Formats: sequence, structure tokens, C-alpha cells
Amino acid sequence: MATDIPEDEDRRGLARHRDAARHRDHYSAVGILFHWTMAALILFQLWWGWRASRLPVGWEKLAAYELHFQLGMAVLLIALARIAYRIAIPRPEVTDDVQGWQRLASEAVFWLFYLLMIGLPVSGWLMMAATGGRHLPDLFGILPWPHLAMFDDMSPARRQAWEAAAEWTHFLMIWTMGLLTLGHAGFALLHHFVFKDPVLTRMIPALPEPD
Repeated sequence: MATDIPEDEDRRGLARHRDAARHRDHYSAVGILFHWTMAALILFQLWWGWRASRLPVGWEKLAAYELHFQLGMAVLLIALARIAYRIAIPRPEVTDDVQGWQRLASEAVFWLFYLLMIGLPVSGWLMMAATGGRHLPDLFGILPWPHLAMFDDMSPARRQAWEAAAEWTHFLMIWTMGLLTLGHAGFALLHHFVFKDPVLTRMIPALPEPD
């Protein structure tokens, strides 16, 4: 029985910590780091992918796409780590200033971002695996990235079909991510400068509260 007491206290302590996390007025330092790191990577990837697509066929284009792939896999790993952290430490609750359809839209955008942060790298992985087979780039020369065995015995025609489907999915998600990012940033600025509520300062605590 005595050994159960510390475990119960740990669970109660974690529950209190999670409850406090929901009711704080801004995101944690780790949550803020995750957010801005991911934002920088996504913006860079959108630009770099566009740049790579416009390069002429050759070694420079290949190198650009390899970097794009490596950063995409980094986005996937960070997204998974961010989900694990979010389960342990919930994000602050949406403020009372955000109500009705805006609250529903906030939740929808939150989950859609996570879907895209996973879906974009996975579709890119499928594209690379369908065309390159076992020859996937290592992650920055450190971590060998696993190939997908499903393509090993696949006919060239089926590989091409998989590559085309993954490319089309990737293309649609790129546009969705771009538009969602613009909308997300625009509404954050709108809340701060027009609605005068603390939506933006929750992610940038050093920013002065709106007057």
C-alpha cells in the first residue's frame, strides 16, 4: 500500500499541473519555442519548395529537393514531439473574448495545422520513396531515414501511380497550408489591433497588451 502513495501523489500533481496549464494567460516557454520554430520552418519550406520547383533539371535542383526533404522530415519529428508535449501540457484555454464561430474556427484551425504538419512531410516521404526507392537522403547526414518497404516489389507503373497521387496530395496541402498560415496570422493581428484582446500576447508574452 505504501508504494502506491507516491504514485497517487504524482498523478495528482500532474493533474494539477495540467489544470494550471489550461488556465494560464499565455503559452509555456516550450510551447512558444515549438510554435515559432515550426512557423519558421513552414515558411522557409513553402518558399524553398517553390524555389526548387523552378530550378532547371540538374544537380542544383536535386540538392534543393534533398534539403527540402530533410527539413520536411524534421518538421514531421518536431510535430510529433509537439503533439506529445501538448498531451502532457495542454495549451491555454481560448479566452472569453473569443466566442461563437470564432471559437469553433480556432479549434478547427488548430487541428488542421497539426494534420498538415504531419500530412505534408508524409506525402513528401511517399513521393521520394516512390521515385528513389531505398536511396533516401539521410537526415542532415546524421540519421538514416527509413525507406518504405511497400515499394520494394512494386511495379514501375504502380510506383508512378503512387508518386502522382502523393504529389497531388502534397500540392493541395501546400496551398491549404499557405492560405491557412495567412489567415492565421491575419486574424491574430486583427484580434490584437482591432478587437484589442490578448490572443497574440499569449504567444508573444513580451508584446504589450492591447489598449
